This record gives sequence, C-alpha cells and structure tokens, in this order.
Amino acid sequence: MTFHQLEYIVAVARCGSINKAAQELFVSQSGISTAIRSLEKELNVCLLSRGSHGTALTEEGKEFVSYAISLLEQRSWLEGLYTAQKRASTTRFIVASQHYPFAEDAFLRILRHRMEQNYLFGFREADMEQVIADVAEQTADIGIIFLSEQTAPMIRRILKDRGLKFHSLLSSEPCVFVRNGHPLANYQVVEVAWLQKYPYAAFFSRPGMAADMIEEYSIPYFPRHAQVIQSSDRQTIMDIIKNTDAYTIGTGLLSPKISPEEVITRPIHGQGMLEVGWIELEDFPTPQKTLDYIEELEEAIERSIEYTEKLRRYGIRGVRG
Repeated sequence: MTFHQLEYIVAVARCGSINKAAQELFVSQSGISTAIRSLEKELNVCLLSRGSHGTALTEEGKEFVSYAISLLEQRSWLEGLYTAQKRASTTRFIVASQHYPFAEDAFLRILRHRMEQNYLFGFREADMEQVIADVAEQTADIGIIFLSEQTAPMIRRILKDRGLKFHSLLSSEPCVFVRNGHPLANYQVVEVAWLQKYPYAAFFSRPGMAADMIEEYSIPYFPRHAQVIQSSDRQTIMDIIKNTDAYTIGTGLLSPKISPEEVITRPIHGQGMLEVGWIELEDFPTPQKTLDYIEELEEAIERSIEYTEKLRRYGIRGVRG
C-alpha cells in the first residue's frame, strides 16, 4: 500500500469518476485504475463497483476511504511540522528539581530573558529518584538535588553508574521550617530533642523508595514521628506549616515572592552540612541554555540567602520595612 494509491482512491471518491480524478491529479486514467486494482488485490477487497455507467464506491470502499483521508491528513501534518522550509528551530530546555523555591525563581527569570521565537521550556518538581532518572534518560537538561553526609556516598555512586556528574552550588546547615510565632521560632538554634512533640510535614515517598532518596533531610537516630502530614506539593507543605505547629527540614533557604512570608527557618544544632548541586550527563558538553540557567540559579541562591538572613535577624516586619 502506498500514499499514491490512497490519494487515487480518495480522489475518485471525491470526483465521482476515474476520469475526473485523473484530470484533477494530472495522471492517466489507466494509471489510476491499475493502482486501485493493485490495492484491491493486496487487501483482498473490492473498493470500486465498475459498470457501464461508471464507477462507485462499495460499502468496503466507503469505509476504506474514511481511513485513507485520515492517513493523508496526518501525513500532511507531519510534512508541515518537519519540512525545513516551514519549520523554525525550537529551543528546548527542561529543569527537574527537588522542591527548592530558588530553583523556581531562577527558572522564572530565564523565561523573562528568553529571545527565541519557538521554544519548549519546562520545570518539574519531583523526588530525587525521579530527578536523577529524568537527567539520565535525557527528558530533562539539568537536575537539582541535595546530598547529606549520610546519603552522599550512595547518591554519588548512583550518579556515577548512570553517567551523571554533580556540581556543588551551596552548603547549608539542616534547618527547620516553621511558622512565625511557632514555639521553636523563639530560638536562634533548635535542639533535635525539641522536635519530637511537633507534627512533621513531609513529601509523599513512593513505596519501596530507598531511605537515601527521601525528599527531606533525615536526622540520624531520630525516633519515628508520631504525627506526620504528607503532601506531594511544595506550596501545600508551606501552607500546612504556616497554619499549624508542623515543621519540615531542609536547606532553610526562603525566596522572596515565592516563599510564604509567614514561614521562617532555624538551624538545627549538631547536624552535618547539606550540599545542594546540579547534575548533568557526564560525557556531553554543557549547552548554553543550561549555563544561562546556572547563572540565574546562583543569583537566585544569593537572593535567598540574603532574604533568609534578614528574616532571622529582624523578622517579617524588618524585611518588609
């Protein structure tokens, strides 16, 4: 079966005769007749009823023509999409990130600076396992993840096995996120023992996920939480924290215009450092669009550090003033 045969049978159906179809397509009547007979033989079906008064579609022919029209329309669409004369190049850039507001901040800024006419940009928040998979499988151009002293050996081994390399962006003490007015907000540094009586807000983890892949920083030897509130959305987690006595743990960085103003952070005493960084495929050059995003990301982190320190020193009124 060829597209020419499909075009011929559709033209005969539209024109009502082989003669008129031949005139429309600028081919011979015998050429159309031979092509359609060959198609009928191949499919073992009669598409045209031939008689002294001309030709007409059989019931099978009518059904076949409906499918043929659909196929020809799809071919036309594909040709229009991929023909160089009709198609401008499209810039594609996808970010996969754990739940960091500064990563979103940088993404929004790179959107404002885009110069391309045709583009496909994307930002996906996911757990560490999914971020690593997205970059390794090239469905994302860059991934943002964190390492702790406990998880770093395993995560680095996974990255190496998947052909990825890690670039450090910042080191930070593990911090609690709590609402302004939370009892823990009265302290400049939080002791681990104080956390046990408050609910823990956590991102959902998929069944069977390794402990080193869990979204939040895990305090070594910390008892299992008696009260846990879960969500898959960063904004929902922040809303839970600002409206309850729940807390979560992370880098402690907040971003102006993205993080809720009612949420503040406090470092946890006696914990190691968290290292946040970006990952990419090891054996490929870093594209310019990724380098542009890294530049925005580094600036977004600086803004987050400055904003978070102001909150810790002066509280919400001081930052607003």
